[in-house]
Amino acid sequence: MEEIIFDSEEVTFTFEDKDYSAIVDFYGEDDWKLQSLAMWNDKEKEWETFKVSQNQIWVSHTKSLTEFMNNRIDEYGNNAFETAYTAQYEPTDWKDDYND
Repeated sequence: MEEIIFDSEEVTFTFEDKDYSAIVDFYGEDDWKLQSLAMWNDKEKEWETFKVSQNQIWVSHTKSLTEFMNNRIDEYGNNAFETAYTAQYEPTDWKDDYND
């Protein structure tokens, strides 16, 4: 079976009362690449983007943010792949939708 790839998926999470948005490409259930990371700026009402290189955040943030973000991305990926694989294998009876 061909591997499913999810490109440019947005994973949002809150860490230490700040909202973050990570754009991630998923290449498999355990393989992903971080494309960008942004934090919501309440004063400016816009996203502040951080420089990202090889899944490392090159800003003055803590290791705990990186670990928290990686866990959220892994959780999102697991759910996305489980949903995709389940949808492929579960037969649906389309006639039930139209015979109500």
